[in-house]
Amino acid sequence: MAKKTETRPATASINPFGLRMQPELRERLEASAALSGRSLNAEIVQRLEASFGHNKRTAFELLRRTIEVVTSTEASLQRMRSDIESYQSGDKAPLAWLTAPGQPQEDKKVLDAARQVLDLIDKDLVRARSFVPVLIEATKSGGPVPEEIYSFLAQA
Repeated sequence: MAKKTETRPATASINPFGLRMQPELRERLEASAALSGRSLNAEIVQRLEASFGHNKRTAFELLRRTIEVVTSTEASLQRMRSDIESYQSGDKAPLAWLTAPGQPQEDKKVLDAARQVLDLIDKDLVRARSFVPVLIEATKSGGPVPEEIYSFLAQA
């Protein structure tokens, strides 16, 4: 008979950990362990390990969403630059939304406002790009995702 290859530390090297839980939860875990052919301890460990896999999936989904935000923000940045160029070439229509209806357009004010919008878009792009390596690491490790990323994506 072939010898089983160990993929985990020997049980003797694992410190015991006491866990308090409601009797109803213990009964549900015991029933689930019996159905899956595992001990109660193995069932709890498997469920805990699976929760880290969930973190990896969550991080991957946030990474996907961040890449979408980066892509759309890059497109917005390019459109804004193009609108500024058009305005400077004499086509006032692309930046008309920056002026009050019925008011004359003052080129300096319109271009200043457009550049401020451009700066805001650029700052969002830099911020979104900075999240990509953090999310790649969280996707690999299953580690936590900073709350700042959730907040940013909720506003994007």
